[in-house]
Amino acid sequence: MAKQMKITRNTERIIEVLDLLNNEQRPSTINSYIIYVISSSREASLKDIIELTQVEFDINLEVEEVSDAVNQLMKDGQLVLVGEKYKLTEAANEAHAKRIEASEQQEEQLRKSFYEKASSLSETELTDDELQKIFKEFKGYIHENFFYYGKSAIAILGKNSSENANLTTQQLFKLSSDKLQPKLKKVFYRYIESLTENSSALELAYYESLADRAEHFFALGLSKELAQELASFQQIDWKVYVDTNFLLSALKIRENTMNPAVDSLLKIIEENKEYFKIKLTYLRSTFKELTQFRPVLNGLVHSQRLTENQLKAALKSGNLDSFTEAYYKLQLAHPQGAQHPSVILDQASFILRSKKIEIHNGDIKGVDKESEGFVDLISDYSKYYALMNEARIEKQQLGEVRYKDTPQIEHDVELRESILCERNKNGETATHFQDCKIFGLTLDFGLIAYDKYAGRRDNGNELFIPAFFTPTYLLKKLYKLLPVQSDDYRKAFLSSIASPVFSGSHAKSEVSQSALAVFNAIGIDDLSFMTKSLASKIFLDEIKKIGGDIEKATVFVESQISKELKEKDQKEARLAKELKNKQDMLKKTSDDYNSTLQDNSALVDKKTLLEQQVEALTKGLKATKKAQDRLQGMLVKAANNPQQQIPFSNEQDKQEIERLKEELRQREEADARIAQQRIDEQRRIEKEQKDADKETYIQNAVKKWQKDSVNHLLIALAVLLVLGIYSLFRYDWSIKALIAAMRGINNNPDLAFSIAPILTLLLFGFNLLLVQKWYSRHFNHSNIKAFRELLPIPKHLK
Repeated sequence: MAKQMKITRNTERIIEVLDLLNNEQRPSTINSYIIYVISSSREASLKDIIELTQVEFDINLEVEEVSDAVNQLMKDGQLVLVGEKYKLTEAANEAHAKRIEASEQQEEQLRKSFYEKASSLSETELTDDELQKIFKEFKGYIHENFFYYGKSAIAILGKNSSENANLTTQQLFKLSSDKLQPKLKKVFYRYIESLTENSSALELAYYESLADRAEHFFALGLSKELAQELASFQQIDWKVYVDTNFLLSALKIRENTMNPAVDSLLKIIEENKEYFKIKLTYLRSTFKELTQFRPVLNGLVHSQRLTENQLKAALKSGNLDSFTEAYYKLQLAHPQGAQHPSVILDQASFILRSKKIEIHNGDIKGVDKESEGFVDLISDYSKYYALMNEARIEKQQLGEVRYKDTPQIEHDVELRESILCERNKNGETATHFQDCKIFGLTLDFGLIAYDKYAGRRDNGNELFIPAFFTPTYLLKKLYKLLPVQSDDYRKAFLSSIASPVFSGSHAKSEVSQSALAVFNAIGIDDLSFMTKSLASKIFLDEIKKIGGDIEKATVFVESQISKELKEKDQKEARLAKELKNKQDMLKKTSDDYNSTLQDNSALVDKKTLLEQQVEALTKGLKATKKAQDRLQGMLVKAANNPQQQIPFSNEQDKQEIERLKEELRQREEADARIAQQRIDEQRRIEKEQKDADKETYIQNAVKKWQKDSVNHLLIALAVLLVLGIYSLFRYDWSIKALIAAMRGINNNPDLAFSIAPILTLLLFGFNLLLVQKWYSRHFNHSNIKAFRELLPIPKHLK
């Protein structure tokens, strides 16, 4: 378990805010700010809303969240869009005006009651100016209590305050009263004393409204200090695999409604490393699929430069494809520096790396694209897609029909299986989002739907975390973990609570309070475990079902602790085993093997890239031909239909049609030549690479062949040297005696004594043969040539 920490006020505040965030109350708070600032200015654009909220409340709202909020308010009938600015509908404006009026009336009634009560507590008559000063400090004192204690301030201000709360309340009282003269300070003190003993119904109603406002504000998130404290024991360390469509949005090549979410996500991940660590990565097959868009972009998006008005007119027409739309928007934003999407695609790997999106090197263990299981998954996904399209056609939802070719389906299946295999490798059995470490991001709702369908089918009634989410979903999760974007959190709170910004009463969740009571009853004060539990909807729902039965709650909480301990033990054992395997592998693997492995991997990568390029060019050529056929058909149709022709004279019509036909023919021929040249060039490069690989293989084989002769000769010489030294030693280092012994071997009865000289002589002769072999392999070029010609060549190099 994590380190034990005593439950402090900071702990309680973190838990309260996480509870509000878990109950999705943040959007309601943002809606309230939007309605308030639009009402104050009568109309406002997205930029105006963000700036007005920052100026008036010192809160910086994210563009993506504000955009989602205004869209939802429009659906709810509270906002209308007039030009580029939003206005409140008549009903929403009337409801807001009534709320402001009710708040002002409550404030006025409270002021009158305060003046009357404060006057009765003074020994001398107080002027309106003096009463106003005391009333101002009274409100500030109340607001500060709600800042420190949230809705619990109602109890703190009453009789049920704890010793620590009393101490903080006294400090707040001192801060407020020190601003008053001694005479007014005495009245203020007496009023606060009487307040804790007997609050009026009017004052209690005022506290309730402040409690609602406080909870609305806290639903925005934590202060920077509390967010850092939360991050210190609840670490976010995610590895996220992104789909091809995410990369297209990140590169700004294709227009999509989720492009702003992608931009915001990349920005938040980069700027908030102190709160979480998130690694974005993509597969090599994803990059291959990305590069296949190059021929499509060349044929679809014209690189012409248009005027600002021409670009605006084209964008407003609604008749542009998503790639051209993105290019025109880029031209509007950067008139001089906008690059054609094909140029951006050529630099994709560098641009993505600059955005901290890295390619995943190597294969993922467990993903075998040649296996029968992988083929079954492709078939399953294809059938699912076909069934969904049939259902849409039956419902006359033709605009939602989507088609995918086999390579796209293969890539989607590989990406999903990679994520699931990585989870299994890391021993993930997460059933809550905050426990999950590996998942994918995609803009493809069809893939998300299939992933959920397959997950429910494979997991039955068990809880599971899908493999894929949208950038918008992840962004909303991260917003909850980030601190409120404000230069002064306390000032932002006081500004918000002092204004009638928030509408209605929050659906106050008492579940977290019940959970805290259970923790307290069974003696749990582990901050990490409590925070994780109270941020889980599943945990809170179970606590809610149990109710006040402490015995059942204890059993449930203990089961959760046991489950977490088991997961930690499994993870520790898995990591220990993995570490041992790596260490054993490191000992067994030589430097030569590593070098060879790296060389082979680099060659395979080069070959794969060339194959991808040829495949992309071939598909691009087909796509270009198809587009050309379509254009030619449109041209012929226009020529045969007088109503669709440009109103020239008949002679002009004929000349114009002939000119267009000739221009189209020339363009087709030029495109075909260029495409064929590219294919020929790629084939030439591939052939040269294969020849180079073959020559490298032969040279390595020859070197090994020659090296073997050297090794054999050295071994024989070493043995000869040992035997020679031994023989000399036996004959007292006398060469003459050794030669005489070898000559008279027939008359020597000591055969064992003569074996060494005989072996030495034989080995000397054998060495002569090895020297000849060494010379033949190194300097006999005809012999070397024969070896090269007879060497078996692997199939992939032939």
